Parts: sequence; structure tokens; C-alpha cells
Amino acid sequence: MAAYPLAKKAVPELRMIVVTGPRIDPAPSPRASRPRTARLRPRLYEHLCACDLAIVQGGLTTTMELTAASARSCTFPLGHHFEQNFHVRHRLARYGAGTCMDYLATDPDLIAARHR
Repeated sequence: MAAYPLAKKAVPELRMIVVTGPRIDPAPSPRASRPRTARLRPRLYEHLCACDLAIVQGGLTTTMELTAASARSCTFPLGHHFEQNFHVRHRLARYGAGTCMDYLATDPDLIAARHR
């Protein structure tokens, strides 16, 4: 979410929807300073098919839906999650899908610059 203002400067018509899971509060900061947020979306795959870039955690279902839709994605697997860092990453590499990034080694400027 911190990369949004930087990317919006480069692409003024940029819209961003942050979809949170059941354990994440969709309202962590003042509304005016962030993109639109929503809890789990019905038929999320339709949103993923229509997006220009998805920035996701790196779970198998979401990344495979993005791959099937040929959507650009940037994945941030959980640091100590074996499946996301090994199996999912290997599968994405086989399809040439997604850009895997390390959450702790990435800042908002890098995300905004890499995906313009």
C-alpha cells in the first residue's frame, strides 16, 4: 500500500483495490491516504483477470488463477513458508509467471519502479 502514492504519481489514472483476508482488518490507516480496501471478494478471480498488476502474498490458488489469466503479478511469499517458497515458486517459474520478491528486502520505491 505504501507504493501506491508513488505509482499514482507516475500513472495518475491508477486505481488500486486492496483485498484482505478474514484475519486482516481492511481499515488500518486513514481512508484519505490509501487505496480502496475490501474484505474477501466474491468471484475474486474476475478481479484478478481484469487487473493490470496483482501484488499478492504468494499462495498457490491466487497465483495459479493469475497465471491462468496471464495477468502480471508480483508475489511476496511468507518468509518461512516452505510451500510458498519452494513448490509455488517452482511452479510459477515453470510457467514463467509472476515476479517473486522478498518483503523484507523490498521498499515502496522498488515496487513502484519495477511495475510501471
